[in-house]
Amino acid sequence: MAVLRCAHTEGGRSFRLAVTRVQGYVVTCEGVSTNSAPSDGFTDMPIAKWDRPDDYAAQSDIVKHALATGQHSLNELLRRMRNSGQTSLYLAGSRLDNDYCFGSEDIGVLLSVLPEDARKAAEPGYHPGSTEVYVPFQGNLLMEFLEGAEVVDKAVGEHGVLVVPSAQCHRVRRDESRQAASLIIKTNLRHKPAVIRCGQCVYFPDRSACPLFRNWNAEAKPD
Repeated sequence: MAVLRCAHTEGGRSFRLAVTRVQGYVVTCEGVSTNSAPSDGFTDMPIAKWDRPDDYAAQSDIVKHALATGQHSLNELLRRMRNSGQTSLYLAGSRLDNDYCFGSEDIGVLLSVLPEDARKAAEPGYHPGSTEVYVPFQGNLLMEFLEGAEVVDKAVGEHGVLVVPSAQCHRVRRDESRQAASLIIKTNLRHKPAVIRCGQCVYFPDRSACPLFRNWNAEAKPD
């Protein structure tokens, strides 16, 4: 038996959904408002709404307009992400980033568009307790990984899959001419800290000795 639980915020009210699966069949499905006392015994997840109201509203708006198209067009969502500056958008995660985001401490699911999201994606970092999966479904990615004291390049083509183990420092190489859209999945969002960046990294006593940091620091960046 497996139970899927998620949270959703709409119109100022929070809702939870519980779906029970036994031997491959959904046998119960219950949605309850968390404004009333829960009847099934499980507690609410400590998941908060994004504390940047302008970004929350902008993401909610672009998802709403994409869903309003005849085929709920994903391409329209990606177009609006590029044009609005909302270059990465969570569909599920440990924070509610928009009205359509599912709350979960188990898994994060997001979309990222390049080159618009390059500033964030190109910064080195690693997730101490989380595995990350990259699936570029439009275009391709060139990533750099820190292995010992060396940088190893790994390319993932369109419709390919690249798995990044926990504690593996990595980054997407910045290329302003490269257009791509990717689905990114992160596991075990309960783990803290969620991500370690160069300022907190202890792999090298002096971060200038890290070849991945040097690559990022030397990379041409737009003004």
